Amino acid sequence: MVDLVAGLAAIKNGFQIAKSITELVKQPELDRSDLCDRVLLLQHLMLESQEALNSAQEEDRRLKEQIVANDRTREIEQDLDIQEDGHFYVRKSEKEKGFIPYCQACWGTEHKLVALIGTGKPGAFICPIHKVTHYTKAYEDYVNRQREGMRRANRPPGGSNSWMGS
Repeated sequence: MVDLVAGLAAIKNGFQIAKSITELVKQPELDRSDLCDRVLLLQHLMLESQEALNSAQEEDRRLKEQIVANDRTREIEQDLDIQEDGHFYVRKSEKEKGFIPYCQACWGTEHKLVALIGTGKPGAFICPIHKVTHYTKAYEDYVNRQREGMRRANRPPGGSNSWMGS
């Protein structure tokens, strides 16, 4: 906004200098040195106003981009649902295709929609940035099945609780 005000002030001053040049030229004896000084000042003011207006235009473009980015952030935010089982976000618009888990921390701190990566174990996902793992009920069930399998594998033959058969 300051650049725009400065540009408009330079244009106003430029018009005053142009008016003074017109009056100077109408005088019977023309002072060429004074005329050259005023023309140079007018050129300087025109350049100053052009720079200020270009700067204001750039600021306007930047603000419009920020508005678009803010609108996009709001749009994504409205599309996010917290998945309590795992404590990550999913997008409502993607639920029909299955779901992609997104990191809560990445969205909460930087408004970056970062997809979590599967760990190779059912229901366990990791953030590629924070390295935080999110576990779901499916992962807990998987771990419990693994433990139960290990207990069964470690039991002695015949169902006895000891190797001696007591």
